[in-house]
Amino acid sequence: MNDLLVPSESPSRPPFGLWLLGLALLVPGLLLYFNVQLRPALNTLALSQTDGNILREPEAVGMANFEKLGQDESFSEALGYSITLVTGRLLVVAFVPLIVGTLAGGLRLGGRVISRLLLALITVLLSPVAIAVLLSLFLAPLWGRTPSPIDFGSPLASPSGAALTVQQIDMLITVGIAAVVGGTAFMAVLRGREVSFSASRAGIGIWLLGLLLVLATLPQTFDLPWLLTQGGPGRATNTIALELFRRGFQFFEFGYAAAVALILLIYCAIIGLLIGLLVTLFGLRLRFAPAPKPFDTAPVVGILNLPLLTLVALPFVGLFVWGVWLSSSSGSTPDLSRLPGFPQTFINTAGGPWQAIWLTQIPITYLLALALGFIRPFGRLFSNIVFVLLVMLAFLPVEALVLDWFITARELGTLNTQIATGYSWQVSGFSLLVLKLFFDGAAERYQTARASGQPASDAFLNMVLLPSLAVTLVVGVGLSFAATSHLLWPLITITSADQYGFPLLLATLRARLASDGTIIAAYGVMFVGLVGTGFLIVFALLHLFVLDRLAIIAGPSVELKQSQRAAQVPYDPLSPTDSPDIGGFG
Repeated sequence: MNDLLVPSESPSRPPFGLWLLGLALLVPGLLLYFNVQLRPALNTLALSQTDGNILREPEAVGMANFEKLGQDESFSEALGYSITLVTGRLLVVAFVPLIVGTLAGGLRLGGRVISRLLLALITVLLSPVAIAVLLSLFLAPLWGRTPSPIDFGSPLASPSGAALTVQQIDMLITVGIAAVVGGTAFMAVLRGREVSFSASRAGIGIWLLGLLLVLATLPQTFDLPWLLTQGGPGRATNTIALELFRRGFQFFEFGYAAAVALILLIYCAIIGLLIGLLVTLFGLRLRFAPAPKPFDTAPVVGILNLPLLTLVALPFVGLFVWGVWLSSSSGSTPDLSRLPGFPQTFINTAGGPWQAIWLTQIPITYLLALALGFIRPFGRLFSNIVFVLLVMLAFLPVEALVLDWFITARELGTLNTQIATGYSWQVSGFSLLVLKLFFDGAAERYQTARASGQPASDAFLNMVLLPSLAVTLVVGVGLSFAATSHLLWPLITITSADQYGFPLLLATLRARLASDGTIIAAYGVMFVGLVGTGFLIVFALLHLFVLDRLAIIAGPSVELKQSQRAAQVPYDPLSPTDSPDIGGFG
């Protein structure tokens, strides 16, 4: 082990044994990305050149589908409304994460604990499907079996009212997500002040990364308008994802839908390229660090921070409490005997996606990040190029790949199974980004430990392996929670009621039992309450014992500069880490 973990004397090429190991770690990931992302994208390109239809053999039509797109008002309106939604998200993400992260990150330990517990609470209430279903009941003229005492003026009934209402709710959910994810990221940036000279550089990098991630959500505009308005009235809330779904899976115009999907694939590939370049050029890294010094104005910051997070949490808490009231408003427990039991519904919700996440995505992404961020078999430059290319593939959206995935699942006979529901969770750009950032930082810490005289095996165990398990746990738990709220892919692949997960069950109940809000609210509350309770405990522990210790840095760390001075390593201003030999082995 000690012989294996000896840094290369050449900055561009590791020893042959490590080069071979790095290649071996890359192979499973390359095969996965080829089969789940690249091959379906190429098949979608080919399908877009045909009049593909599920009922007959496709015929080549060249660019006819794209010419049709250019003249289709429905597509133009869907694209325009999707851009409107993303614009609102950009406005939120430009400010909310910075404010939440700065206020919460500048507090003393007690204030940070309270902040992180509130962030954990907000997280478990952020199920877009449950929020949309409960909100649709809240805005309806009937609450359960009695008229609503509040006149909302039917905001979803008119085209302009529906478009504005959906956008406002979308922005509200984005505020919650931005506070949790973005706020946590900026808290890590503040913690990085204790170990890096470039906190401002890291802050700018994370701010730009947040905006790019929002731009990547353009295809992810399905759940809310589908559940609230189904794209109406008319086409007022039709989005690009809804347009693709309708054309492909309601009208079975696979060729036309593939043309829409190809536009999304090209767009998201460009965003993925920019994300990979940003992370690489800014030299962003993730590592554990000591607690930051609180601001001198920590008491004042605390007074501002607590009301802010409470304000963010209040709409979601209020909606959940109202759902509890509505579910019991009939004076008796709702009759749920004709619906699937909670244990089976939970198994359907979690089974396929969680297996894909924990048995495929996490292990393979871990090996990819270890190879590209720590071992670097092609040297730092070319390993980063491979990383950027993989990020491009990782950010190809589910919404644009579902056509080929559906065809594959139908050919394999896996529709209406947990295997199908887990298919879309085999690859995630989020997990690749986070783990690569960590292993880049771990490589630096490993080199510093070796320079101080630690044995290679001890340095690898303490600086790389054990910390990586904690970060991997955070990634896996976060993805597992996100998987419980995914609607589009199950809606496409599951038709048997005994295979319904919670999102699909709630959507079905909303369509079939629109006049009986009691049952719908009961299932929405069960979903949020029972699933969320377990995740709340886990998220709280992860916030307190893992996330509160993570730092995001860019540029040289304090330890690195000190070790360079001791070893008289020359300063290289063109290197993101100020050393040509800063990687784990290359």
